[in-house]
Amino acid sequence: AGMGMMGGVLNATRNGALAAAALSGTLAAAYGVSRFFYIRSARKREKELRAVLQRVVARAQESLNAPPETPRFPRR
Repeated sequence: AGMGMMGGVLNATRNGALAAAALSGTLAAAYGVSRFFYIRSARKREKELRAVLQRVVARAQESLNAPPETPRFPRR
């Protein structure tokens, strides 16, 4: 898409600098959009991981604080 845009701008204006600017803008926009979605998904995964870790820690604390079970021996 970027090279097509550069070729189209160059063909329409006969201005190499404008075509290079159009290509640079396209590449910068593509990079910016991809970074936005990457950061958003990374933050979402971090929140999910923190929630899971908090549940694991809570269960471990419950298990450590629970009174010990008395052994059950079979009756004869």
